[in-house]
Parts: sequence; C-alpha cells; structure tokens
Amino acid sequence: LQAMDQHLEQGGRTVYMTWDLHEVPSTGFDVVVVLLGDEWGRIPAYCHDVLAVFKTFGVQFSLSGNPLRKPSYLNTVSLVRYLRTQVYRTPSLVRYGARETMQQVRSRGAAPCRIHAIPLGYANQRDLPIKPLNERAYDLYFSGSIDNKHYPVWSPQRWLLTPKSVSRRQLVAHMEQLQQDQPDLVVELDITSRFSLRLDGSPERAARRSYSEELMDTKICVVPRGTTAETCRFYEGLRYGCVMITEALPSRWFYDGAPVIQVGDWSELPSLVGQLMSDEALMEKMHQASLAWWHEKCSEEAAGVFMANTLNALSDETPLSEVAASV
Repeated sequence: LQAMDQHLEQGGRTVYMTWDLHEVPSTGFDVVVVLLGDEWGRIPAYCHDVLAVFKTFGVQFSLSGNPLRKPSYLNTVSLVRYLRTQVYRTPSLVRYGARETMQQVRSRGAAPCRIHAIPLGYANQRDLPIKPLNERAYDLYFSGSIDNKHYPVWSPQRWLLTPKSVSRRQLVAHMEQLQQDQPDLVVELDITSRFSLRLDGSPERAARRSYSEELMDTKICVVPRGTTAETCRFYEGLRYGCVMITEALPSRWFYDGAPVIQVGDWSELPSLVGQLMSDEALMEKMHQASLAWWHEKCSEEAAGVFMANTLNALSDETPLSEVAASV
C-alpha cells in the first residue's frame, strides 16, 4: 500500500484491506478495496459501489487439467474441485448480474464493477541476503503438508482425496524415487502436519533451520498446487531466486510469461531435474530471471505500482464526480 500511495497521481482515497466479501465500512467512488483470502473466486457484493477492488486469487478460474484430453486421477479430482468452485461462485455471479441489469435500466454509463487480480505474495518469509545458486546445498527441496485437513467419514473428499493431496503425494513419490535413482542428488523433503503462516516459528522447526533458511539454500524449488492452483510458495521461491518448477498456473498479468517451468504432471520431474542439473548456465540464467520477475511483477513494490497505475488510469478515464452521478 505504501508503494501504491507513492505512485498515485490523485490523493484523497480511502483504502480498506479486508477478507469480507459482503460489506466494507464505507462505500463511494473514492473508496478502494484490497480483498484477501477468497479462494472461491467470488465477486464482492460492494464491487459496484467503490472505485476498484484489488483481489488476491482474482475472479476468473480455469480448469488446470482436462480429464477428457489427458485422463488422470489428478485431473479428475481437479474437475470436481472446479465444479465445486463454480457452485460456490454462483450466488455472487447472480447478484452481480442482477446489479448490472439494474444499472443498465436506471442509467447509461453506470459505474462498472472493476475487479483486478493482484499477487498472493509470500506467507511469513524472512528478508535474507540472496545466496549464489552454485553455493546452495539442496538441489531439490519441498517443505509442506500433504493433508492439512481431516475430513469426516461422510465427506467425499475423505475418500476421493483433494487435488492438493493427490498432487503432493505424486510429487513426494517422484522426489523419493529421484533420491534413490540418483544418490548424488541432494533432495530435501520436509513433510509438515499442516499449513502455517508462521512456518519459521512452528514447533516442528524448533530444532532445525527455518523454512526461510532452507529455501534460500535451495537450487530448484518445486511448487505443487494447494487448495487452488495459486500458492504462496510460488512467490517465496521467486523472491529467493530459486529455479522454479510449478504446476499449471492461471492466466494473470503476474503469471503470464513468468520464467518458470510448468508441468502437467509430476512424472515429468525426473527428466526436468536431470536436464537442469546438467546445464549450469541455464540454471544461473533462470536464477537471475526469477529474481528479476519477483522485483518487476510480484513484489510489494510491483503490486503497488500496478494498483496505482490502474487507479491513475481510472481517474483519467472518468472524473469521479461523473461516475458518482451516474448511479
């Protein structure tokens, strides 16, 4: 928000940072909302009543893997999750459609609903000096949970498993196989019992190096999906200059063109790791590209500049007094 404020051409904004989809303390066309935490891609009820909403996870979702084109259990449970997401989104979509129709009937040029996706960011990562890639101890590293939620016996997710669980089980299996097949490869696996925003201070790490220290000592960071395709690990790896191997990413301005390797299936991991580890020049190039992408697209500064430029463009496009008078 500090970066946004520094680049705004027009002052007098009221900015709310919230997890609430239903209401904010005040509305008006001087109000900007930063909406966090909604993994279902819902449209906030107040989107027509404020100048702009900047939202982590966005509102546009796509199916990461088509089970008809590439049959697999992961793609099947991903389809189930996608359909479930659409069900959760439906009430907000209906409300949005009704509001759009009402505004079109009442007046021409009514204020549109402006929602812009912004980077999710890192969780609780320390600000450490960047370690040269060739001095890092771990060739391949993953730390995280497999199943961080216990579902009741009547829940389909207990028996079918979630996309996160299926994906991460596959990843761990291939990492363990890599370690067996290539003993000289330094593979570090750290399976935790749950997701935590305070990884560095968790009891599971009391006697070990912090997550931040271990990630900074990593050459290749693998990024399996979480509950959704977006995860803090993507930003954490970029911030530390890791070479990134991720699952398919949604189309966002901060993902499109990112210098990462996207896989459709973790069975691709062994061959990719072999190719990367045999090409030091490529590894160094990707290391530098990760750092650059972090600073230019995903950092706090980059997100703030994007938000400021978006608001500046809205101010240039339509005077706030005219927008307010139209509704």
